[in-house]
Amino acid sequence: MSSAAVAPLAGGMPLDAARATPLRRVLLIAPYGSYRTAAFMQAARRHQTEIVMVTQDRCALVGAHTLGLHVDMQDEEAALQAILAQAERTPFCAVIGTDDASTALAARVSAALSLAHNPLPAVRTARRKDWARACLARAGVAVPHHQCIDLHVALAPQLAATRFPCVVKPVALSASRGVIRANNPQELLIAITRIQAILAHTEDVEERHTLL
Repeated sequence: MSSAAVAPLAGGMPLDAARATPLRRVLLIAPYGSYRTAAFMQAARRHQTEIVMVTQDRCALVGAHTLGLHVDMQDEEAALQAILAQAERTPFCAVIGTDDASTALAARVSAALSLAHNPLPAVRTARRKDWARACLARAGVAVPHHQCIDLHVALAPQLAATRFPCVVKPVALSASRGVIRANNPQELLIAITRIQAILAHTEDVEERHTLL
């Protein structure tokens, strides 16, 4: 599949009517099958806002006749250029990233178009639990006792001082994925093994081998 293609997707108002009406237009970056998409579409209709939907897959769950842009989310540079090209054809006034995987791309698009956005370093720090806690600690904000586990290094020395019960989790996944409580060393090792399986196909090597 090419890195980008534009097609009419389902939802909102007919495209001809949308183009003839001076509506606000928002770019929405959403993963395939997200349960959040329908709520965004409903809100857009209430506020007479046109949506340009950016998705990884052509089968995104949206309502009828919404402008759609299909990109390769794994190639952020190509996705950025495809979205900027779309902005020349159908300008929009805001960009919304709906999940942890799309917020950095949303920030980059907004910066390139001089739209309101959070700074890219802040966005990237917010999605990393370890970076966020370190940032808060440097600012004097109290954070829970924690440590990072490097799965490239022997586990026993790293876990020797662990206090139980504890919670082990990936550093970047959201929606409680891979968040597991352990009541003793044996449960902790089992939890780590389970999380490794969850992270097996994670693109970022550091995020695949670092736990909190």
